[in-house]
Amino acid sequence: MKKEIYGGAGIALALIVILAAFGTFYKVDAGEYAVVKRVGNVVGTYGPGLHMKIPFFDDAVMVDGKVQTVSFTGEERLSGASKDLQDVWIQANVNYFVNPQSIEKIVTTYGETYRERVVTPVLINSIKATSAQYTAEELVTKRADFNSRVAENIKATLAQNDMIFKESSIVDIAYSPEFTKAIEEKVT
Repeated sequence: MKKEIYGGAGIALALIVILAAFGTFYKVDAGEYAVVKRVGNVVGTYGPGLHMKIPFFDDAVMVDGKVQTVSFTGEERLSGASKDLQDVWIQANVNYFVNPQSIEKIVTTYGETYRERVVTPVLINSIKATSAQYTAEELVTKRADFNSRVAENIKATLAQNDMIFKESSIVDIAYSPEFTKAIEEKVT
């Protein structure tokens, strides 16, 4: 009977040691950062390489430090309105990356969902707010100016949230079928 108890305890102990050994190491790939949290509190940020952590107490949250792209194209395009209240659908691409000096703050403030909680809403609001400052005609004739103002708005707002803007491009601007038809009738 004692032998069975010791055997079961030995197996359990061996299993705990194996789990601890496998939970001790973690790898950070090139272009990523790991924010290590110990029982919920940030204890450090580490760059690429193989690192150790305390099993069962530490958790490594991976953050992509490379340039990331958010696209509003196809079915994901943005709907908005021009200054003259014409419906517009804007397709755009925006590139950004997280500020390496602020990674701990980003993880602490927004968690792993910073893209969904901060970046995407900032981009949507910046593009829609800027398009509302132009008439439908100006969105076409002053497209470069529109793109520059969108970029300025995004850059300023992302900087307030510890993200770094790289570039943006307005891929396409479409109007409602009724407006497009009216323009075509006017031209022909």
